Amino acid sequence: MALKTRKPTGRAGWPKILVEGGDKAGKSWSLAKLSASPKVGRTAVLVLGEDETRWEEYGKIPGARFEIIEHNGTWASILGAVEEAKAEAAAARDAGEKPFVLGIDTMTAVWEGLKDWASLRARNSKKNRALLAQDPDAEIDVTSNYWNDAKARHRILMRHLLTFPGIVVLIARGSEVTLFQNGQPVAGRKTWSIDGEKNLPFDVSTHIRLSREDRPLLVSSSGLHCQIRPGIDRPKPLPDDWSLESVIFGMLKLDAATAEVREFTTFRQQRTPEEIRDEALTTTTGFDRIRELHAEARELQYHGVTLENETGEEELLLTLLVRVGKERMPRPAAQRPHLAPAADGPAESGTWYDDAIARAAGFTTEAAGQAIWREAAAAARDGKCAPDQATHIQNLVEARIDDRRKEACERHLATLAEADEWRAKVEGLAGDDEARDALEELSALTPDQVDMTRANRISRAIVARFPKAAVKEMPAPARKPEAA
Repeated sequence: MALKTRKPTGRAGWPKILVEGGDKAGKSWSLAKLSASPKVGRTAVLVLGEDETRWEEYGKIPGARFEIIEHNGTWASILGAVEEAKAEAAAARDAGEKPFVLGIDTMTAVWEGLKDWASLRARNSKKNRALLAQDPDAEIDVTSNYWNDAKARHRILMRHLLTFPGIVVLIARGSEVTLFQNGQPVAGRKTWSIDGEKNLPFDVSTHIRLSREDRPLLVSSSGLHCQIRPGIDRPKPLPDDWSLESVIFGMLKLDAATAEVREFTTFRQQRTPEEIRDEALTTTTGFDRIRELHAEARELQYHGVTLENETGEEELLLTLLVRVGKERMPRPAAQRPHLAPAADGPAESGTWYDDAIARAAGFTTEAAGQAIWREAAAAARDGKCAPDQATHIQNLVEARIDDRRKEACERHLATLAEADEWRAKVEGLAGDDEARDALEELSALTPDQVDMTRANRISRAIVARFPKAAVKEMPAPARKPEAA
């Protein structure tokens, strides 16, 4: 296959500027002043974790034209506001208007909120709830799965900001902290730390640091017009009359008419060796599909990958696929073992076992699946199939029932807001006991905490996945007493 390439456009992207520093260093002020520039258009500021009265007062800055974005502090409202601002900025760009400016004050508060979300989820796990019941002051370990979810949310936000068709200014707190090496503080040594998600400085195109004691610094910047050579040039002091306007249009030389937005390419997850193995070992996977899996494994360069096979032994993936393929290769009719069809089974479908496999892979209701499960037990007892064949049919039925329950649960969860905290809680349930606990917790909430429609959607999702958890009708959230 020929190598696919393209020529670079030579066009610069829209600036994404991080302004960080200590308290009362002028970070928010610099953003408010930018809105007064005749070179920018509409300026919208999302204020989070900061005193909004300060921003109300900044409205008196001569020429200031910024608008404060209204939101309720939830992840859904924050992300929704950014998406709406992105659409407004694209419309302004397409109409040939001056560049739209989006500011967030602060990204520190965004990351603190996501950390709190991860901690809250960890505290609400069944294991940690039991630990806290014994010791309310117990230290809770926030495991990697919760941190990964928090980072994934932050990444979604950053993807919107990095592909924003306008100017983005991100405010964050920064300060000197004690230097640590090998987990130990180094006496008399300090380093600078930005209070936010660790990849924030990597994502932005320009990094400015402000201080109440030291000169404002241009720490780093990408692009042709304002380069600071890593390891050679020190951070560049900004002049006394510096402003974000002078940095953006003077130093970075933004040309709004040619600034470009491109989607950045992220790593696409391909099927893992384990996923290919698991599909191959599923008894309903036929010979032709095994051949396709073998070609896929070769294309993904899994030639030397060794993993655990169905007997628990280590085996090369490609060797496993060849072996299983030979086992599934269609045999001449004369070589096929014959079992008498079940008295109530369709003889034209072949042996009872062959027909049962097809039905176990395609039933549409749980009742039908359970009937096939019982039929397999009877078939083994009556000699219509071998015991291990009956067990295989029953395993297929149980797996399909479990898949159908998961799909039903996902359909109910899809009716909730993407950022709804109960979505993650339901997805993390590990069994009937945890599901029952979740239903009890939900039933104890008042209408002030969860409205009836949302509560019903959550409960239906839980019961769809774990029917045994609903030993009785799901009680509705307690209603407020009506006024006399």
